[in-house]
Amino acid sequence: EGNTAEGWNENGIWFYTEQNFSTLAYAQLTGNNLLVIWQYINTQNINSLRGQIITESGELDWQDNGIVLSENFDNVSNYIELFLSNDTFTLFQKQYGYSELKGQKYDMQANRLWGNEYIIFAESVDSFSVEQIGNQFAIAVSRWSPSANNYFDIYLIVIDEDGNNLLQDELAVCSYYNQQKAPQISPLSNEFIAVTWYDNRSSHMITSGGFNIYSQLIDISLLSTEENETISVWESNLLNYPNPFNLSGTERNSGTTISFSLLYDSQAKVEVFNMKGQRVAILKNEFLQKGDYTCNWNGTNEQEKPVASGIYLYRLKTDREEKMKKLLLLK
Repeated sequence: EGNTAEGWNENGIWFYTEQNFSTLAYAQLTGNNLLVIWQYINTQNINSLRGQIITESGELDWQDNGIVLSENFDNVSNYIELFLSNDTFTLFQKQYGYSELKGQKYDMQANRLWGNEYIIFAESVDSFSVEQIGNQFAIAVSRWSPSANNYFDIYLIVIDEDGNNLLQDELAVCSYYNQQKAPQISPLSNEFIAVTWYDNRSSHMITSGGFNIYSQLIDISLLSTEENETISVWESNLLNYPNPFNLSGTERNSGTTISFSLLYDSQAKVEVFNMKGQRVAILKNEFLQKGDYTCNWNGTNEQEKPVASGIYLYRLKTDREEKMKKLLLLK
C-alpha cells in the first residue's frame, strides 16, 4: 500500500554515516532482509565496496557503517553483478576502463568463501555479463587482445560454485577482426545459451559508421565438470518464441508462445509488463505440478485491446524464484 514498514523511519534508515563520498551500487532482498552494497571513496580517492544487511524491522545486522567487501581500487567507478542464494552471495566486479574481472563468494556474515583474495577470472576486460547456471556461473567477457591488432574479442568462462574454472582455457566465442563489445548471455534451454554482442567488423561499409549485432549459440551440455556431469540451467526455464514477433495479418491470432519448465510443484504466475513497469496482462496464475507449460500472448492488454509495438517484459514468479525476460512486439 506504499506505507512505511514497521520499524523503519519515514525518512529512511542511515546505514552509512562516515563523512566520505559514497554511492549506492546495489540493493536486493534476501529472504526478509535487504542486502545493500555501495561504493566508498576516502579522502585519498581510494575506492572500496562495503555491504550491510538491513533486517525486516529496519535494524542493521552487520557492524556500524557496514563491512568492507573489497578495497584498494584507484578509480571511483566499479561495475558489479550480484547473485544471491539462501545463505550466500556472489559478487563479480571490474573497475572502469580495461581492467581485471574479479569475483568472490560470501556467507551472510560477509566471510569470504573463495579464499582471502578475490579470484581474477580475466584481465584487460572492457565489459562482461554473468548468468547463474545451476550451481555454476557462465561469464562472457569482451577482452582486449594486443596480439589481434589491439582489438576486443568475446570469450566465455565457466566456473563452479567454489570459483574453479571448468574450462581448461577460455572459450573464444568471437575473435574476428575489429571490435566486439558488450556481451550478454541468455539461457535458452537445458542445453543452449546465446551470447550476443555488438560488433563493428563491417562498420566501414556503413556511411555513418556504427555497429551491428551478432550472436553465437553455444551448447553448454558439452561443458562438463566431470565425466557424465553436465551443467544444467535455471531451475525453471523461461523463454518465448518467436521473438521478436509480428502481429500483422493473420499473426494476430498466434502471437508469441511463452514456455517454461517447473522442476517442482508450485504456484506459478506469468505476467507481461511495459517498460514503465505497468502490468499489461496476466497470462497464467495457478498452482502447477512439476512439468513443462506454455501460454500465449497475442499482444493485447487485460481489456483485450491491442497494445503499441515495442519492448515488453514477461515474468515468471514461483514459490522459489522469479525471472524476467524481454520480448519485442512489431507491427
